[in-house]
Amino acid sequence: LTYTGDGTSSNRISGLEFKPDFVWIKCRNDVKWHAFVDSVRGNDKTIFPNSAGAQVTETHVPSFNEDGFTVDDIDSGTTNENSFTYAAWCWKAGGASVSNTDGDVTSTVSANQEAGFSIVSFESQTTNIDITVGHGLGRKPAFWMWKSIDNSIDWYMYHQSLSSTPHEAWINFTTSAATTSNGAAWRNAPTSTVLTQGSGFINQNTIIMYVWAEIPGYSKFGSYTGNGNTDGT
Repeated sequence: LTYTGDGTSSNRISGLEFKPDFVWIKCRNDVKWHAFVDSVRGNDKTIFPNSAGAQVTETHVPSFNEDGFTVDDIDSGTTNENSFTYAAWCWKAGGASVSNTDGDVTSTVSANQEAGFSIVSFESQTTNIDITVGHGLGRKPAFWMWKSIDNSIDWYMYHQSLSSTPHEAWINFTTSAATTSNGAAWRNAPTSTVLTQGSGFINQNTIIMYVWAEIPGYSKFGSYTGNGNTDGT
């Protein structure tokens, strides 16, 4: 969705045909941070994908509605400054979260298997071991974004094209570094039920993950190689 801020605490944005569980908002006409809000962490918690910082208790999105969401004018125009223009990307997960015991740790999951999207929260390991985490999708994930909500640490992202088996590689939102390839973050390829968090993420407290799987005819996660021309395919 695109919308214009009105500077109030209750700007209702409509136009969806579903009630979202994850909303990503970015101002289009000024230098403002991105904002992530989801139904698993709660409407009063915001995390910023362009920052390594922990989540903050700020209600940028007071409610998820049946046809969209409501935004508030707080934090220097991140989501609803008067006359500013915004873009919002919205996903429907599974509504109220449930416990998932498929992995070594119990995760809290809101999963939409039909659309191949889930929101996953869990507690990181406290000893130097790898752990498996249930994601609830019922098929192998192709892409996910990872963040400790308690600690200042980069956003880590997995993509199925980043490395061959065992898929131990990542990139970061908050740095310009190239792909890092080792098993510190992820270990082994994900399965239809779990992904494996590497021992490099020890003592990162509560983790939030946004996880996607490919759905034939609906979604695809790929890669390409540049050719240096203006007509790259």
